[in-house]
Amino acid sequence: MLEKNIIFSIVIPYYNSINTIERTLLSILYQDCKDYEIIVINDFSKDDPSDIIEDFKKKFKFLGINLKYIELKKNSGPSFARNLAWNLASGSYVCFLDSDDMWHPNKLSICKNFICDLQPQMLFHDSLISRTGMLRDLLEIDYTNSVFTVRNIIPINWLLRNLAVTPAVIVKKNIYLRFNEEMKYSEDYDLWLRIAFEYSNVIKIDGPALTFLGKPFMSGNGLSSNVTKMRIGEITLYTNFCLSNLFYFPILPILILYSILKHLYLLISNNMNKYQIRG
Repeated sequence: MLEKNIIFSIVIPYYNSINTIERTLLSILYQDCKDYEIIVINDFSKDDPSDIIEDFKKKFKFLGINLKYIELKKNSGPSFARNLAWNLASGSYVCFLDSDDMWHPNKLSICKNFICDLQPQMLFHDSLISRTGMLRDLLEIDYTNSVFTVRNIIPINWLLRNLAVTPAVIVKKNIYLRFNEEMKYSEDYDLWLRIAFEYSNVIKIDGPALTFLGKPFMSGNGLSSNVTKMRIGEITLYTNFCLSNLFYFPILPILILYSILKHLYLLISNNMNKYQIRG
């Protein structure tokens, strides 16, 4: 029997996001689907969002929605925070949202329609980088006449690249897999890869973006350093995956070479872009 009473648990790891957490929570408050709870994990942040959180607790409570706020005693990383909230979740599906990103108001309702029909173990959709970072610009985007379709994703596609950003992913609460807390980079990709090969029903919603990222991927200072660490993380996940799935072990050298070539291509492209800007 297909489950129709879908409740979402929205998981938000928080760390030094005092300037963006309000717009993130507002993007949840404005969802046209209200079947959700929110779990914010403060990962021993250097700033204190408690006043903002308390204000939003009242707003959500007025709508009959529960917002749980947990403060960790030490910094443990986003994987630990997400796993903790996931284990505490009471919903049937877990949604991930970072504390500087936003959702379109129709995100949950659109996803819920497909979930009710298909009961996937994981689904994801498209995302965009927010040009202005302003929630009001996002609220003005009308998807009334937009077409959304769905397709199954072949697991092998995940070996080629990470197909989803974390704030665009929803997973079934009761699957046993979790984020690898030992990994500091590419830990999300690592989990999506393992889910894709463990479960057959992983789907993508094709259509306009439903998640808007507050900052570009690996933006800011230390870009080259982050790119290198991400690549090491990718090679680590390839190695772990092939060791756990010996059928794929013979292609491990190919996957590592592929990852290195992607790394070189990205570095060359970044250097060329810098040269063009300076020129």
